Amino acid sequence: MFDDRFAGWPLDEPAVLQSLDGWLRPAGRCLRIVGLDFEAIAGLHPKFARWRRDWTHRIEVWRPADGLLAPGLRLCGSALCSRCGWTRRIGACN
Repeated sequence: MFDDRFAGWPLDEPAVLQSLDGWLRPAGRCLRIVGLDFEAIAGLHPKFARWRRDWTHRIEVWRPADGLLAPGLRLCGSALCSRCGWTRRIGACN
């Protein structure tokens, strides 16, 4: 998932949370979230913030160190995020 604040995303919708839950359940899956303002996300989407706490072991949250999201970059693996100089806030998926 890639956005600055995820303001227009339906992350508090029960169907979205249920789908994310089902997608993450199989072993080896990892959800990578790249954004700028995670405090705003928690305020905008409190149900998603609670859901995310239960899945912290399967979620990586990244923020660009320079505070800019490259508009063309939409795919982020851990190695790519590290090479871009981004900082990981939580999570450590393999």
